[in-house]
Amino acid sequence: MSFNLFLNARIPDSVPKEMRQWIVKLKKIKSKEACIRKAYDLITKKFRGERIHMKYNEIFISDPKKIWKRKVIFCTTFNWLMKILLIKSKKFMPEDIKIKWSFVWYLSLHQHLQVRVSRNKAVNVDLWGHYHNIKFGDYARGFHKTTPQ
Repeated sequence: MSFNLFLNARIPDSVPKEMRQWIVKLKKIKSKEACIRKAYDLITKKFRGERIHMKYNEIFISDPKKIWKRKVIFCTTFNWLMKILLIKSKKFMPEDIKIKWSFVWYLSLHQHLQVRVSRNKAVNVDLWGHYHNIKFGDYARGFHKTTPQ
């Protein structure tokens, strides 16, 4: 198991129809930061991030069509979907998207993204954290996480 899981994987040519529609919307957005925010909003409305009640073998599912059928996904899966959307929007290159790790409750390993929007600015993206009251631009770490919404 790679600590990067899907982030070094090849971006799939084929994605679900709804995801293709999202990509069309993202391509029309002018600002990189607004593109990230729109992708964040779309993904967090469709999927939910929880830690318990999940089968850990599901962490390795990388096919967007299989992921699309789910309601609850891991932080790594959220990040894989975000990477696909951002790269297919043609606004970002793979090197603009960095994987970051933290510990939630100082026990549980957690993954989020840091996306470069300009030469001197990057945005933290924690889609899983959205369901634990982590705001856009921040990420879950330590006890900096609250109860689900």
